[in-house]
Amino acid sequence: MADKPDVTEVTTFDKTKLKKTETQEKNTLPTKESMSLPQSHPTLPPAVATAASHCETATEAILRISPALNGSQVLD
Repeated sequence: MADKPDVTEVTTFDKTKLKKTETQEKNTLPTKESMSLPQSHPTLPPAVATAASHCETATEAILRISPALNGSQVLD
């Protein structure tokens, strides 16, 4: 009967030996006031913004490499 788990330890477990702990919420939900504040997006440092502007997306790369492909063809 190796396909069934051994639950003998679970049946003899004593919950009274556990230590009491106090749970602290780390990720609190936003308040109604904070939700009503305008959201500002962080700006990228100039070096990162410049580097990102020179990046090519995968779609742009595919279109540059294979201009003959169109939406009716399926890639394998």
